[in-house]
Amino acid sequence: MVKGNDVKRFLKQQGIDTRKLSVTVSYGGYSESINVKIKDMAINMCEVNKLVKREYQNITYDERSQGEILRGANTFVFVNYDEETKEQAILQRFDKAKQLYNEIAERNVFHGLTVFEDEEIEALFFYPDSIVSLRAKYDDTYINQRVHVTSAYGLAETLTYLENGLYETQKKETFC
Repeated sequence: MVKGNDVKRFLKQQGIDTRKLSVTVSYGGYSESINVKIKDMAINMCEVNKLVKREYQNITYDERSQGEILRGANTFVFVNYDEETKEQAILQRFDKAKQLYNEIAERNVFHGLTVFEDEEIEALFFYPDSIVSLRAKYDDTYINQRVHVTSAYGLAETLTYLENGLYETQKKETFC
């Protein structure tokens, strides 16, 4: 039986600042779930997710059916940013997102407007009430990851996740 303090101790040993996260463990039937809430956007959610799942997650699947989870003796792990922390991060990017959203609405950008870029990807936004598509820089292909954005707030939320490295590429294995 896992306790929240055990998970925090483990994360601290891995170099994670545990003062800025909370861990709760819930029990239901014969299964348990570990819920980690991160209260600082500087803490990499993907890294925490990977560490906790590797150490604690244990899910038993039925071999005869197509991945059905068997009842009992499972440990599920959920790692997310605290809602208030996430909201503050989104609001910090809202003015930039509103400007980008209005710019794309005012002009027809056939090849997309770059709204985010780092060493691995470029995020392109094409039309208002449309999608943000991610393009890998290393082979100039579009990644099969798109986010539907219907408002400036939605674009700010997308930028928050992109700026914190919460996207998937073929070269990057830390997507959570």
